[in-house]
Amino acid sequence: MRARPAEPAGAGPAAWVTSAGGTVHHAILPRRGLLQAVASLIVDRHRHLLPDLSSVTVVLPGVQAASEFARMLVAESRCAALTLPTITTFGQLAEAQPVPHALISDVRRQLTLFSILRDQAFLDPGLLWQATGELSRLMDELSRHRIGLAPTLEAFTEKLARYYGMQVGRTVQFEARVAFEAWRHLAGEPDAAFIYSAGLSRAAECAQGELWVLDSAELLPVEQEFIGKWNARQPVRVIRGVTGMSDDARDAVLHSAWSADRRDSLKVRAARLHDRTAMESPVRSIALCGTPSLEAQAGTADLRIRHWLAQGTQRIAIVAFDRVAARRLRALLERAGVLVQDETGWTLSTVAASTVIARWLDCVTGDFHHRDLLDLTKSPYLFTDWPERTRKAAIVEIERGVRSRNLVSGLQGLRGALGGGSTGLPGEQAVSRLLDAVRSWPAGRRSAGKWLDALERTLETLGVRAGLAQDAAGRQVLDRLQSLRDAVEGDKVLLSLAEWRQWLDTAFESALFRDRDIRSPVIITHLGAARGRVFEAVLLLGADVTRLPAAETTGLFLNDNVRSELGLPTSRQRRRVLLDDLEALVADAGDVFAVWQSEDAGEPVPMSPWLELLDTLHEEVFGGRLIDDRWFRRWLRDSHAVPDVSEVPVRTRAPAPVAGIAATHFVSVSAYGALIACPYRYFAAELLRLQDLEALREDLEKREYGELVHRILDRFHRRFPLMAAEDGPRLQQELESITGDVFAEAAHRDPLARAWERKWRKHIPAYLQFQREREDAGWRWADSEVRRAADIALDDGGTVRLHGRIDRIDERRDGDVRRHTAVLDYKTRARKSLQDALKAGSDVQLACYAILEPDATHAAYVCIDDREVVELPLTEEAGAAARLEIERLRRVFTDVRAGVPLPANGDESACRYCEMRGLCRKDHWNDP
Repeated sequence: MRARPAEPAGAGPAAWVTSAGGTVHHAILPRRGLLQAVASLIVDRHRHLLPDLSSVTVVLPGVQAASEFARMLVAESRCAALTLPTITTFGQLAEAQPVPHALISDVRRQLTLFSILRDQAFLDPGLLWQATGELSRLMDELSRHRIGLAPTLEAFTEKLARYYGMQVGRTVQFEARVAFEAWRHLAGEPDAAFIYSAGLSRAAECAQGELWVLDSAELLPVEQEFIGKWNARQPVRVIRGVTGMSDDARDAVLHSAWSADRRDSLKVRAARLHDRTAMESPVRSIALCGTPSLEAQAGTADLRIRHWLAQGTQRIAIVAFDRVAARRLRALLERAGVLVQDETGWTLSTVAASTVIARWLDCVTGDFHHRDLLDLTKSPYLFTDWPERTRKAAIVEIERGVRSRNLVSGLQGLRGALGGGSTGLPGEQAVSRLLDAVRSWPAGRRSAGKWLDALERTLETLGVRAGLAQDAAGRQVLDRLQSLRDAVEGDKVLLSLAEWRQWLDTAFESALFRDRDIRSPVIITHLGAARGRVFEAVLLLGADVTRLPAAETTGLFLNDNVRSELGLPTSRQRRRVLLDDLEALVADAGDVFAVWQSEDAGEPVPMSPWLELLDTLHEEVFGGRLIDDRWFRRWLRDSHAVPDVSEVPVRTRAPAPVAGIAATHFVSVSAYGALIACPYRYFAAELLRLQDLEALREDLEKREYGELVHRILDRFHRRFPLMAAEDGPRLQQELESITGDVFAEAAHRDPLARAWERKWRKHIPAYLQFQREREDAGWRWADSEVRRAADIALDDGGTVRLHGRIDRIDERRDGDVRRHTAVLDYKTRARKSLQDALKAGSDVQLACYAILEPDATHAAYVCIDDREVVELPLTEEAGAAARLEIERLRRVFTDVRAGVPLPANGDESACRYCEMRGLCRKDHWNDP
């Protein structure tokens, strides 16, 4: 081995300490200004090498600090051109080394581990992927900390029982067996942890110059070994930054609150701090602010950041502990024209580009349930190989087809609703492409690679790949799919669709989307990435007791006691690292503003215990707290400002809009009924077209029950237009059979349809009796479900076309001469409500049907909701009722076209279930 060269003289102002038994030099420097101090030390120590520092290697705690540290080195060197040192991290250094082993990807290792757990039947199937993830991370930790479990399962079980302080029982045996099996199968594999260790070892063997390790968190054993190996060839200097080494008020308060010996009480630490004579003024650059709501939190943070920018602040960090608040804050800043550079990113599973894949898989596993299907079709990434106009037309046609036929699930029914392959319209073409994708989708168990291949074919078939390739997030989704495909190349573990779906969801959850095109002075980051960096201002967002620190979820394996005994980091140690990161960030920052939501569902939410400790100590020393709500009060004032109170109405009034000539030339019977019941409802629903597409009914409702009865009677009478010639029992049998067929279709999606079926079957004898009596009176069924229209001339020279569907038309003849025609409307409502509507004269339906059937002499409802099926006729002859209704319709539409207001004046029966009630605000007309 080559001898390590002697150190040049002049180690700088740092107090270097040589490690026991070695020659690694350690130094502790003030946390504040640490990067600058180290840059100065490196330049001073290696001034004889200037302007070429390429032989020096500097390991930083995070890659994000590299560019800033490089600028500091250039400034300290005062060289016109400087060849920089290798500025890197432990991870980058390991990855840069050629390692003579093929890496077993984390993805393949997880699949192997999943297969082991599934085959051994250790766990409930629903916990397999969770256990796989936990065990995979546990194996990584054991490898990086150089920890082995035990030579045999029995020995490890005994050890685990000792750690738990309990006898060997089923619980300990189960946990020991699962962990040991995972360790036995994976130990020694060239996984990421193995490559990390081998890479660092290789880097140390190639050491060419001095190594500086700067302010890293607690070093792993493999990192300590790397330092030792490097030091055998070249000098190594390890520098750690701490607070409490200066008389700066902030530095002293941070050290006393977060780093000082915790065996001393807070009062003792405060008294010791107070005795330092330099501590004369409070810390004015740290502010804590609680706000009562999410919106207040985001708004206050937005105001504070924009004020920093207005002052010329150029490096602002948002450390987001609350991701929901971060989304809202980012929206507010972008609304104000402030772009945000997000280093934390969003999990790929939450971006729209990945949800199109999730919706496709939902459709495949859920037989294209209408909600999943409509979500899929409305994705902007679907059918992007079509012109936008065609794509939108397909979406509209599919939604109309689904809702008009009440198709809860299934593609074949939708295809039939859209024409069955005969129209060639966009909606039908879209369904054909979906069916093609379904036909090529595999069944049974497949390897992860085969499932990914099937997904790739689907993305091509549905025109999704082209859309994803045009979008930044979409490209990262495609990249993630490609990396997964590469990682599982050759893997043979077979997965069901459900198992593969869980695996894919986990893969998207573990990957982040970052918009790499944004560069901004405002950065969203996390504590780990902020270590070693200097910001002019820092905003801690969501710094409450539940998030800083966040509670750790309890895993399936190895509690903290066992982890401690094994030599693995415990939750307490992880929190200590997090607090150290927070201390490093706050110590080296300019202004610090912490904000959180102090109330949730009426319950108080305290600030972070770490911030509370800092605040309490500050109050003990200086007599004043760090709480500062000025920015919240300013936001509150601005958000509640009313520019012109004279514009604010004092009372909500009933609306009365004017339609004028814009009134439609076509009106259905039901829309005309709405106009008579409440003109404003007609205006909003028909003229403004504000009514929603008809909602699907997964549970059979009474309205659909009525539609099914209509369908049953239409089939029955077309088969038996005259009952007198048929045998009574046969007629009942046939009607029962038709009933079973029709309700079977409804029961396919809603088992409760059988209850409605039983209700109808009770009416069958009464209906047959009603029909016999009607035929005895000379009436004969002529037609049913008949669509008709009639043009009505208006006084202003215009026309309105009235259209509707008549449930049934009967005829009565004298010999061969037609004498009378009746229009009938089936109703499953209670008899009394129908009688009341007929008496009041507010019901226009029968009169309108008489208009649509000009020969009608009779019009009646057929009430099927009571024990007896009865006829409830109009109180006047049908022709006369039609003539009166034509006059009213002509007068009403002439007035509407002439600009007569359409007031919201419906009675309570019309308003009770009106979908426009929130729009007319009837409930607030009498508010003061």
